[in-house]
Amino acid sequence: MGKSRKKKIMNVMTAGLVSAVLLGTSTVDSFADDTNAETPTIQAPQPKENSRMVDTHKVTLVTGDVVTVEKYSDGKLVATLVPSEDGTPVAFTQKTIDGNNYLIPDNATPFLAAGQMDEELFNITKLIEYGYDDAQQSSIPLIVTEESGNDAAESESVDEAVSTGASKTVDLPSVNAVAVKTNKKHAKKFWDAVDGEAIANQAQPELMEGIKKIWLDKPVHALLDKSVPQIGAPTAWGAGYDGKGVKVAVLDTGIDPNHPDFKNSNYENIVKEAKSFVEGEDFVDHHGHGTHVASTIAGSGAASGGKNKGVAPGAELLIGKVLSDAGGGTESGIIAGMQWAVQEKADIVSMSIGTNQPSDGTDPISQAVNNLSEASSTLFVIAAGNAGSTKGSVGSPGAAEKALTVGAVDKSQTEFLAAFSSRGPVINNYRVKPEITAPGVGIVAARAAGTTMGTPIDANYTSANGTSMATPRWCCSHSETKTPGLDGRSYQAGFSRHRCIEYSLYTISTGWRTCRYCSSLGC
Repeated sequence: MGKSRKKKIMNVMTAGLVSAVLLGTSTVDSFADDTNAETPTIQAPQPKENSRMVDTHKVTLVTGDVVTVEKYSDGKLVATLVPSEDGTPVAFTQKTIDGNNYLIPDNATPFLAAGQMDEELFNITKLIEYGYDDAQQSSIPLIVTEESGNDAAESESVDEAVSTGASKTVDLPSVNAVAVKTNKKHAKKFWDAVDGEAIANQAQPELMEGIKKIWLDKPVHALLDKSVPQIGAPTAWGAGYDGKGVKVAVLDTGIDPNHPDFKNSNYENIVKEAKSFVEGEDFVDHHGHGTHVASTIAGSGAASGGKNKGVAPGAELLIGKVLSDAGGGTESGIIAGMQWAVQEKADIVSMSIGTNQPSDGTDPISQAVNNLSEASSTLFVIAAGNAGSTKGSVGSPGAAEKALTVGAVDKSQTEFLAAFSSRGPVINNYRVKPEITAPGVGIVAARAAGTTMGTPIDANYTSANGTSMATPRWCCSHSETKTPGLDGRSYQAGFSRHRCIEYSLYTISTGWRTCRYCSSLGC
C-alpha cells in the first residue's frame, strides 16, 4: 500500500536552551569532490592558537548529511557539514551543551522542535564517543516509535517507510516501536521516506503520518566503578526466607553456567532459562559482570564453603544476555530482553546497567520499564548509576517512574553513600531517585572463568564496586520476602512505607537509607 502523507498543523518552537548556538552554511570551492569542502562560514568555538589537530572523523547523520570533524589537542572539536552532492551548501545550527557539540541541519530543526526526533542523533561528540562515526560503524542504529492507535494502513505505511534504506533488527511492542539499522550509504533514502512531504505554504513539515518519534539507539553498559550480614540476610534465612519459588531474571553480560556456585543442594543448575540478545554471541559470560551479579542474588557459595553465598540462594535464575563480552549493548537489545523476561513470568528483573547521560525517564528503555510494569506483576530493580556526587545524575533506565532504583553505600557501620553512586532528583521533573540503597563497595561474588572484571580474589571469586553490586541485593530482598499474590507495584509501594529519611532528599537525593530484611519481616 502507498505511503500515507497526511499532514498535521504544528507550532514551531525554538530549539532547546543552550550555552552556545551558532548558525552557518557549508561552503564549497571549485573542486567537484566534496571531500575538499571548506569549513562552515560560522563555526563552534575555535581551538586555542597553539593547539594542534590530533584526529579527524566523518559522521553520517540520519538526514544523510555528512559531518567532518577535526579534534584538537585542547579537546575542541571543529565540525562542518559537507555540501550536498550537487554542491549546494547545507544550512545548519551548531551549539554546545555541557561540552557536547551538536550540529543540526536546518531540515531537521522543525522535527526537533516538535519533539519528533531525539536530539542525540545530532550530538557529534557522543556519536564519536559511542563509536558511531563512519570509520567504526557502517549503519545508524535507530528506534522508531509509532503513534498509538495507528490503523492497519498507517502501520503498513510506517513499516514500508522505515524499511527504505534500513533493515529491521527487532520489534519492541512494549514501547510500540521497531529497532532498525540505516545503512549510511542509504541514509538519505531513509530520511526522504520518513520526513513527510512539504505542503505548499507550509514551511515546517512533520514526520510522516503514524511515526511518533525517531530515537538514537544509544549504547548501554554495565555499571561498575561484610554485605550479606549487613542487610540482615541470615535473619531472613532463619525465618525460612531464601527466595525459593521466585524467578529472578538477570539482564547483563550472561553467566558462567559451569561455576560451582550455580548448583543447588541437589547439584541441579539453578539457571532455568538463558538467552542471548547480542548478535553473534551465546549466553556465556566472557566479561564477568553478569556472573558476579547473578551469584550475588542466588549463588550457593559452594566454592567458598558457603562464605560467599548469595542473598536468596533458593531463587531460580533466568539469564538474558543483553550486554556483549565487552560490557556494552544497545537500548533496543535491552528492551527485547525485558520483554522476554516478562514473557517468562519473572517475578523480578535485575538490571545493573545504564546509560552515561542523565535521563528524565521519557527515553525508550524507561518507558518500557513503565509499560511492562503496568502490564505485568514483574518488579524491575535497576541500578541508579555510577555518575558520582553530581545532583540529577541518574541515567536510563534507573530514571523510570516504575523502577525500584538502587544507590550504593559502603560497608561501614555509618553506611556512607558511596562517592560513585548517582544522585537524584530526576532531571526536568525532580522525581526522587534512587528510592533505596544497598551495599555496593567491595562486594565479593562469583568470578566467570577466564575473566578479570573487578579485583580477582582467587579462581572462583572477584571483588567489585558499583551500584551494579547494590542492585542484586534488593532483588534478593524481594525474593526472600515475596508474598504470593503481591505484585511488583505493591512491593514498590511497600518499600515506601518503610523508608527512613536521614538526609534532605535533595542533598543526598535518596529517598530511603539501607533497609534490612528484618524491617521487611516485621522484626
